[in-house]
Amino acid sequence: MILRYDNRDFGPNERHGATGQGDQDWAKTLENLMSLARGAADAFDFDRALGYLNSMEDIWDSKGLPEFSLDMRFEMHRAKGKAYASLGKLDDAIEEYQKILCFCRDSAHLTVKAETFGQIGQLLGKQGDHDRALGYIQRAIGAHRRLRDKAGMCRALRNLGVSYIELGEFEEAELTYHNAIALAEELGERLLYADLVNNLGAIRNMRGDWRQALEHYRESLDIYTAENEIRKSAYTKNNVAITLTEQGLTDDALICFEEAHEIATQIKDASLLLIVDINLADLYLKKGRADLAQAHCIKAERYLLENQLNNGHMVEVHKIAGKIASENNQHEPALQRFDQAYRLASEIGTQYLEAEVLLERGTLLRKMGRHFDALNDLEASYNTYNSLKADGKREKTEEVIHSIESLYLDVFDSMGRDVDQKDPYTKGHSDRVAAYSKIIAEGLDMGVHLAEVIRQAALLHDIG
Repeated sequence: MILRYDNRDFGPNERHGATGQGDQDWAKTLENLMSLARGAADAFDFDRALGYLNSMEDIWDSKGLPEFSLDMRFEMHRAKGKAYASLGKLDDAIEEYQKILCFCRDSAHLTVKAETFGQIGQLLGKQGDHDRALGYIQRAIGAHRRLRDKAGMCRALRNLGVSYIELGEFEEAELTYHNAIALAEELGERLLYADLVNNLGAIRNMRGDWRQALEHYRESLDIYTAENEIRKSAYTKNNVAITLTEQGLTDDALICFEEAHEIATQIKDASLLLIVDINLADLYLKKGRADLAQAHCIKAERYLLENQLNNGHMVEVHKIAGKIASENNQHEPALQRFDQAYRLASEIGTQYLEAEVLLERGTLLRKMGRHFDALNDLEASYNTYNSLKADGKREKTEEVIHSIESLYLDVFDSMGRDVDQKDPYTKGHSDRVAAYSKIIAEGLDMGVHLAEVIRQAALLHDIG
């Protein structure tokens, strides 16, 4: 980068005085530090990169040096923001991007502002602050629209789609991605296209369309590999592993997770390590290895607490910790974890996670014999899945819904038996009433589903 004293931003006698040989020497020092920081970041040594960048900013500010180049100032804060984000220090990252906005002027630096709005929105989303995230992303979209910058619009739409996914607004997210994909194809932006296809795969996975999800992931992975995008390739391998886990292919999933974990360790990507640790905890729990599940869960929770992150990842950690405790028949600790998970999911507005937590908590309450509480959670979970159109997850969602219905029936049967056992003369009465009710309903051609609903209701007719 050629350094210049840009008197279009500061006049030669403004604030710092005229430039001289001393300023030129400092300019060279700053450029050398910037170059060292770039090299460290390229090697994924973000701590070292931050050391160079902090020295650079200290020299710049403490010496009262002129703004040799606002482009360099922007690059410095942008590089610090990326380094902090990679290390999981999201508040620090946001602060660096906010500094960029302080140096921007609406007319002269609208492009920089647009990109910075998008970066801040993305980071706020990772923190679980979705309302503010959407606000910044919408500002980015507005700025890119004023600039008629289609590539910028595409990137902003990508971030908008991520926020919609986090909020469980799958239809909005999918529509956003399809619009952005059309733009990326028009512009020939292969990496942007791969990002969007990858995120579309995440939606397909959450809806249970695993075949399509894997096709999207593999398409994006091919592009990332060809473009030598190591970090994005690792994230995609993590996504592939999630889908394989959903299909019950836990051995294949473990291989993909381990590959992603190894890459994340090599490139020192704290955010990816967090995600993989959470997913490995869930996988090991499914494989019956509660000890390994707990080790990864503790590691993930420690990271979240150290960085004061109360987001969707923390919801997942509480949920998995609750499942581990439940597996060990530690019912009260499990219930506390599920309560924490539900409160946080409600606070940050992640409806999909709310439904998952309610299902797990309802299952636990059933085991604890708290029938009415179990019913409340299961009904709320069922309704949330329906509102999110989660039955579109096809086979897997149908299994979830049917499992909820089975739990309902188990609860009804238990509650009916509890009533019957209070009086030996009426033992079996609820079962007989339920059976007769179903026969009558079928005789009236009410349909199989409604007849079953009536049978379930009849089990509870004496409870009041």
